[in-house]
Amino acid sequence: MIAIDSGNQSLATLLLKLNASLDLQDNRGNTPLHHAVMNASSGMVELLLENRAPVNRKNRQGMSPLHCAVERGNLATVQALASVTDTTLRNARGETPLMQAERMGNKTIYKTLLKMSIK
Repeated sequence: MIAIDSGNQSLATLLLKLNASLDLQDNRGNTPLHHAVMNASSGMVELLLENRAPVNRKNRQGMSPLHCAVERGNLATVQALASVTDTTLRNARGETPLMQAERMGNKTIYKTLLKMSIK
């Protein structure tokens, strides 16, 4: 997770070549993908998605990486994740990412998720 948190994409790439596990969770249940999303590292998110990081894994707060991206208001990451994840997953509040975006008043992300769910 240190490579992810520090944004060291070269180190992360090397670790992935050495078969580093993307299933690991920290004490809060966050996976490397959660960390990349929370650090707003779109390059790292792409790298992890290319290497089949688990996209539907929830942390101890019931948040999937997509929920975290919505919470952070990161549109590019929301788009990347929403195209490969289950957008109907609910967090501890019982909200899908779409419902979460609506509650937070983020109209851009709300409209994006709505359009993506209709396709």
